[in-house]
Amino acid sequence: MLVIFSLKYLSLLFVFVAYVMYFKKHLNILIFASIILIFGLRMLLFTIPIDEFSGMVRIEDIETFEYSERITVSYQNKRYVFYAQKDQYKLGDMLEMEAEIITFEKPTRPFGFNEYEYYLGNHIHGKLNINRVEVIKSSFHVLSLREHLMSRIETLKSSSLIAALWFGKNDDLDKDILSSWNILFLFKVTGIHVYAFLLMIKKLFVENSFVYKVLHISMLICFWYLQAFHVTMFRYILLWLIYHVFKRFNIRLHAVTIVLIAFTMHLLIQPYLMFHVGFMLGYSIVFFIRILMQWMPYQHSLFSTYRLSMHISIWIGIFTQKLYVISILLMPMFIWFVAYVLFLGSFVVWFMPIFDGFLYQVYEQFIYMLNVFEDIQIALFIPSMNGIFQVMLISIIVWMLMSKTYALMVKKTLMLVLLIGVSFLTIRIDEVTHMYFLDVGQGDAFLMKSKSCVTVIDAFDGIKETLQGLGIHQVDYFFLTHNDLDHTKEKDEIMNTFHVKHAYTSRFQEIDGFESMPMNRVLTCGQVTIKALSPYQNYQNDNENSLVLLLSIQDTKMLFMGDAGIETEEELIKEYGEHLKADVLKIGHHGSNTSTSKRFINVVKPSYAVISVGRNNRYGMPHASVINTLNNFPVITYRTDLMGTIHFEFYRNDMWIHTFL
Repeated sequence: MLVIFSLKYLSLLFVFVAYVMYFKKHLNILIFASIILIFGLRMLLFTIPIDEFSGMVRIEDIETFEYSERITVSYQNKRYVFYAQKDQYKLGDMLEMEAEIITFEKPTRPFGFNEYEYYLGNHIHGKLNINRVEVIKSSFHVLSLREHLMSRIETLKSSSLIAALWFGKNDDLDKDILSSWNILFLFKVTGIHVYAFLLMIKKLFVENSFVYKVLHISMLICFWYLQAFHVTMFRYILLWLIYHVFKRFNIRLHAVTIVLIAFTMHLLIQPYLMFHVGFMLGYSIVFFIRILMQWMPYQHSLFSTYRLSMHISIWIGIFTQKLYVISILLMPMFIWFVAYVLFLGSFVVWFMPIFDGFLYQVYEQFIYMLNVFEDIQIALFIPSMNGIFQVMLISIIVWMLMSKTYALMVKKTLMLVLLIGVSFLTIRIDEVTHMYFLDVGQGDAFLMKSKSCVTVIDAFDGIKETLQGLGIHQVDYFFLTHNDLDHTKEKDEIMNTFHVKHAYTSRFQEIDGFESMPMNRVLTCGQVTIKALSPYQNYQNDNENSLVLLLSIQDTKMLFMGDAGIETEEELIKEYGEHLKADVLKIGHHGSNTSTSKRFINVVKPSYAVISVGRNNRYGMPHASVINTLNNFPVITYRTDLMGTIHFEFYRNDMWIHTFL
């Protein structure tokens, strides 16, 4: 498939088109539809793939990590990335290269990161497996001056802050706490700190004066350059130009129509931005604010600024499916502080380094304050919606904001609350039991969600995002089979983010916050029962001491082996015999030849087997002997490395199995 559109982005596009139709007296809908058609054709041209190339490429960007650099090169109007040692190349270098192009992966688990769309949104079409490369010459790059300016602040204590606010590089900031408050996302997407800076400039000049106009557009272009031609600054420039061009010819356009024209022009110039989350969210925020001002005029007062900031925070929360109550209440103050204190302070430090230490202390106190409020943060995860619900939600928000009276506004708000409520209600009334063997690479992660029970077995990766995507706030049972990192990496995040009612592990494992699971104890969770079968004795080996669980739903039994090996399997056969039979077997130790003996499979007699294993892993798992054993019985085998997440669904007496690849 040449073009893969995200339904969330299409729903935004739908609202844009619908609103143009509402204001069709300002813009002919036929012209708009024709432009969108041209855009679609350009997208097709931009996404025709190639498998390899040989020729001259130019280095367009270098992103530095701790031990390596990610190099972005351009070839025939497309960009590709590869990794190299630090300081091996310079911006603008011309390389003679032969390389294979590896396509970025699409999600292999529900709500997983879409690497393909993320990079395509940044005009990067693949990563390179280089066969031959040679530096031909170094040439001047338009961003060389930016690199020089950034090098001048490297010795400052507040360099990471200045780099984030002025150059759009936030690699060295306290990402965890700033991300949890959506502060980095907000400033990157909206450029609100730049807007605040321009408002200060505005107070020094008459609004309609020629000097102010020249200074305004000049500052926008400077910021656009400093932030490496980021889409946020280009949006500001387009909006400014469209407004003044139409004003010059005495053509009056509705503010929303100007946003729509800018949105369309921007996509025509850079069509791959359809996949850029920041681009879509940025325009949706401007679009949202312009509609909001129809019934809530902005009066440049402190209250108006606070109210507008709250609405932006809520909009970002709806878009990202995460609403943080304390964040919504305090965000307006944080926006003011970052925009006027930290941003303007960094401007002063740039020219007067003597204030560097003071600015750094102010920033550290700000981070400390965020951490204090983080302890009382209340999170609300909005369940993921299908395409129809997304269109309905955003359309109702727009329709709500078109209200001419507050009474009508209240009625439409109730409809919005009802729609969001329905999305939560579907989780509660869903009679289907879902079980996900998540594709997490070389590790284990299992999630079961039913009408009245949420159970997690191991949590290497992907559990947190899946729980949030499903709108789940409480975990009834959290099991860790043993204490290896490839089973426990997300343990602390889950314990801190969700309300975990019960947490169990093997009685011969010690994990903070987890109780020992007694043998043969049966837990009931909704229509599911969970029983611990092993370990009976201490094998003096973490893998053999894995907690072995038998999960039963309806007439189906699922046996989870953790990393238990053949010694444990023999003990289970001795203890349970034919009662060990299960319909689904979660293969032990990722398919290692230390587990899954022929005798064990003969006793369990599974119809299906699931192997959680990483693609092309260095351990050679699953071992050929294990695959041969399963094939000889025969057992239908599902592998996460080949099929992505394995999704079982149970409804009454029926069972369905889906894969993500």
